[in-house]
Amino acid sequence: MFRTLLISAGVLLFAAASRGATIIVPVDVETIQGGIDAAEDGDTLFVLPGEYRENIDFEGKAIAVIGIGTPRFTVIDGGGEGPCVTFDDAEGSASVLFGFTLRNGDAGDDGFGGGVDIHAAAPTVILNVITGNRAGSGAVAGDD
Repeated sequence: MFRTLLISAGVLLFAAASRGATIIVPVDVETIQGGIDAAEDGDTLFVLPGEYRENIDFEGKAIAVIGIGTPRFTVIDGGGEGPCVTFDDAEGSASVLFGFTLRNGDAGDDGFGGGVDIHAAAPTVILNVITGNRAGSGAVAGDD
């Protein structure tokens, strides 16, 4: 109960702070990456519970990508095709990833960040579960 209240409070905080458009995945767009592609700085993407098999890249955008509910029910599954989430284009603290389980990411040849790959960026990554990813170092849990 407390965990649900905490996450709900976080969602409301981000929603109140947002001055841009709101995009709901999969209502407005089918995929999280599709929402990121459509978003502009200051926008918020709310991702409804479900399993999303994709690898997302924030593309340098100052946006909030928020999983609704708890991380247990809103999953980004990298499918072993690359990191689940990539921040590598000077994203700052206004680039927010909140409330997901990130699993089955693979860092590939560079070996960094199977769950979350962060290079030359300083995003806000909070209340996520990172598990069952592959990487030599970085945001990985589970497999070696």
